[in-house]
Amino acid sequence: EARVTSGDHANEYSTLQFDYAVTASDQIVINDKNSTAYQAYLIFSGNNTATIAADINVSGHADDECTLQVTGTGKTFTGNIGTSGAQLELINIDAATTFQGAVYTTDLEVDGAITSTSSLYVVEAASIGADITTSSTQTFGGAVTITTDITLTTTNSNVDFDSTVNASSAGDALTIAAG
Repeated sequence: EARVTSGDHANEYSTLQFDYAVTASDQIVINDKNSTAYQAYLIFSGNNTATIAADINVSGHADDECTLQVTGTGKTFTGNIGTSGAQLELINIDAATTFQGAVYTTDLEVDGAITSTSSLYVVEAASIGADITTSSTQTFGGAVTITTDITLTTTNSNVDFDSTVNASSAGDALTIAAG
């Protein structure tokens, strides 16, 4: 198990960044010990292979503790990301990424396609600028902004919106292919 733990006082961030190829088979646990706006960052950058074959979870102050950022290509996550009771604060995807487990996040920013995900749950805001494909449900609890033409695809479930869906500019199209 790998742990990313922030410090014991306010104004302290913790960052774990992988710039080169990495493989992990044990879960990664994010723990923000100070329960302030200063949180832990887990960053996968560089155009190389990263295979995380376990869950990424938060502990300590329940949820909203981690920003997971993917900026480089070749990233695969086979475990779950967060849980329904303890989701990550932000998932920011800048390059095509494969998630094979369920993904739980408070906020979502997508500029690189998300593929092979079992399900996606976004509690609050989402900004989507690339396609998302899941085998099960996609749920967006807060406002969704579409920043370009995108397709949300499920193989056997619905895409649920609990708030508004808006385009950032005229002509941005949303296509839903629910199986």
